Amino acid sequence: DAEVNELNTKLSKLNTDFNTRLDAEVNELNTKLSKLNTDFNTRLDAEVNELNTKLSKLNTDLSNHIKNVENSMSNKVSSLDKKYNKKSIDLDTKYTNEVNKINDDRKVVYKKIDERHEYDLNSIKNLIQDNYDKIMESTSKDDKAINDNLGFAIQHVALHKYNALQNQSGDLSFTLVLLDRMKNGILMTSINGRDASYTYSKEVKNGKCVSEASPEEKEALKMITN
Repeated sequence: DAEVNELNTKLSKLNTDFNTRLDAEVNELNTKLSKLNTDFNTRLDAEVNELNTKLSKLNTDLSNHIKNVENSMSNKVSSLDKKYNKKSIDLDTKYTNEVNKINDDRKVVYKKIDERHEYDLNSIKNLIQDNYDKIMESTSKDDKAINDNLGFAIQHVALHKYNALQNQSGDLSFTLVLLDRMKNGILMTSINGRDASYTYSKEVKNGKCVSEASPEEKEALKMITN
């Protein structure tokens, strides 16, 4: 029992020493770990600050670069706009000059066409007038010739029917007068009877019978001369 107690005492002392040493080592490890954490956090904060500083500088540089690029692009765009505007103005001027030249040429052509048209119209009018005058002159001559010729054509006709013989009916006898414009021509008389018929003619001048005319023939002439 004494040995067991002694062993238990030793074991207890060993446990106490072990625990004491373990606690001391744990405390030491905790102290080192705390120091390591502090150093790590300090270094991490320093690096984070350095990174933030670099990032801020990068942002500033990037912003400046973007501004420079924007300014450069703006200058280039402005330059291009000026060149475009100048080119556009040149093209507009050239186009306007070309259009004006075309319009001037067109006016000249139209003027020539109008002059030619007026000349042609005048020529046609003169030709028409000449032809009209010739036609009228020819027509007048033709009319005169026709009138002259028609003057000898039969223009006055009269037919007088009657009973030339006693005890006769039906107006079988007649006198036919054929005269021209000057009332020159002939009269034809036909006397119809039961047994025979007689036809004869007489010359008429100026509406009068050259030879002696019967009352019936005078009546026939009167139908025209009146």
